[in-house]
Amino acid sequence: MHQDAALLFNTIPIPMFLVDRNMVVRKMNDAAIKWVDLKEVRYSRRLGGEILKCLNAHEPGGCGKGPHCRNCVIRNAVLDCPEGGVLRKKAMLQRGSAIGEVIELLITTSSYDAETFLLIVEDITQLSSFQDLVPICMDCRKVRDDEEYWQNLESFLSRNAGIDLTHGLCPSCFEKRTREYKQG
Repeated sequence: MHQDAALLFNTIPIPMFLVDRNMVVRKMNDAAIKWVDLKEVRYSRRLGGEILKCLNAHEPGGCGKGPHCRNCVIRNAVLDCPEGGVLRKKAMLQRGSAIGEVIELLITTSSYDAETFLLIVEDITQLSSFQDLVPICMDCRKVRDDEEYWQNLESFLSRNAGIDLTHGLCPSCFEKRTREYKQG
């Protein structure tokens, strides 16, 4: 990997892996090393299932050889990625040792060259929580959270999704405010 590309690879704060078709990890960026919680950088030549702590990685034959591996979304995203193309899939992954601790991932693969693939793993669990209905007041637009507390939309999005909003006026509201200002 060229020096400038390696610097960019490590600067991006999203877990990224360079893998081959067999899911052997060739390189990980700093965000990936932190995300998989490796205490040391000894990942080279290890299988992706081992590094990602797949529950099936310890079956006979290891990552890629077990009966569940043919349905692995991450493995299939790499295998199905068209040459020179990009493929995105969603996956659910059990995280840690706690049963029921599941995260939702957006998996993006792109062919780096004929035998190497860029694998990007984004945790979209918080974003997916917005698939549920969010109770909002039809008058003041405050949002009710799980503790029955009503808060403004900006606070709700900031707390629950890490989204900070800026304010402005759309063209129709600008016209309306301008008319009101001129009349009053």
